Order: sequence, then structure tokens, then C-alpha cells
Amino acid sequence: GNSNACTFLVKVFRDTTPPVLVCPPSSTNIVCTTDPVPLNYTVTATDDWDPNVSIICTPTNGYPITPGTTVNVNCVARDDCGNSDVCSFSVRVIRDAQAPILICPTSRILYVCTNRVPVTFTPTATDDTDATPTVTCVPPSGSLFSAGLAVVTCTAVDDCGRSSQCQFQVRVIQDTLPPWFTNCPDDITLRVCTNRVPVSYTVTAIDDIDATPTVV
Repeated sequence: GNSNACTFLVKVFRDTTPPVLVCPPSSTNIVCTTDPVPLNYTVTATDDWDPNVSIICTPTNGYPITPGTTVNVNCVARDDCGNSDVCSFSVRVIRDAQAPILICPTSRILYVCTNRVPVTFTPTATDDTDATPTVTCVPPSGSLFSAGLAVVTCTAVDDCGRSSQCQFQVRVIQDTLPPWFTNCPDDITLRVCTNRVPVSYTVTAIDDIDATPTVV
């Protein structure tokens, strides 16, 4: 007939707190094709009681979006008590139709002593979608340019295959003319008492290329 007893308290709470639904920010996606591209996004939800919150979005992942259009995505999260939260975002898809903007160096003239000289240059390219468009030049920077006129053609290509070109000239002039004197004094005759005497004179020369030719 021995007995013992214990008591405990049961509290029942009504869940009235909705889940917290998080949508991605609205975005613009640039594609290379005119074909529809599948919608791709990630939406998350948390709840204070329900670990597996139901999330329904319309339209769903994989929905085809035609370039040039914008799709509004509406999502609802609902826990097992029926509490809900909503969010929405938009996805815009546009086709890349713009070629890179390519800027070539200005044309240049080089005066050299030999008939060939290496020439370096750096064209610049920017693009609305590709941060690093590929730039190639013919002949490439660092090539040996012979005396005469050469045209350099540069091409920029973005990751969608759009391209643009620019050109500039490189003229190499080989210096074949010697300097010439502009002031050579007349013959100097001096009568002196010794066998040596300092003599001062000025001789000047100019050159078609060298601004300060050496006179010795």
C-alpha cells in the first residue's frame, strides 16, 4: 500500500509568430543569347517552432525568362500553424548587344639611329558587362618596327563575342643626315711672345633630329 506522487505543469502556447522569409534583392542579368534562360534564385525562411517551413514561390525556379523582359517573383512562407510571411523581388534579363569600347594610342613618329626599333603601346578597353575584355593587336606591343609607316590594328572582344576595332600609325624615321655647322669661325691668326697661348672660339651645330648635337 506504499505510494508516492509527483506533479508537473503543462503549458500550452499558441504559435502566433509568422516565419521570417528572406528574398534575394532584385537583379539584372545580362546574357549573350536571345534564347530564354531559366530563372534561378534562393529564398530562405526560419521559424521559432517549425524547423521545416513551407516556401512557395511563383514563378518557380527554372521558369524561362526571355531576354528583354522582367519577371516578378512572389513568395509565401507558412509554418505548421498556418502563420505566414511574404516577400517579392524582380529579375530582369537583358541581352548584351554592345561591343566593347576600345581606345587606341595616338599615332606616333619615332626617330631612330637604326632601321628597326621595338615599340610598346597599351590600348584600353571597357565593356558594359565584361570587366576584362580581351584585347589583341597586330603587330603586338613590343614588336620590332622597321623604318617606314606601319598601321597597328587592335581588336577588343567581350565574353559574349562582341568585338570592336581601332587603328593607329607608327612611323619610324631612320636618321641618316649628319649635323651641320651654323657658326664655324674664320681662320684665326695670333702673334704671341711665347710658343703657347689659349685661344677661345665658339662653334655651333644643328641636327634634323638631335636638338643638342655634340661638338668636339
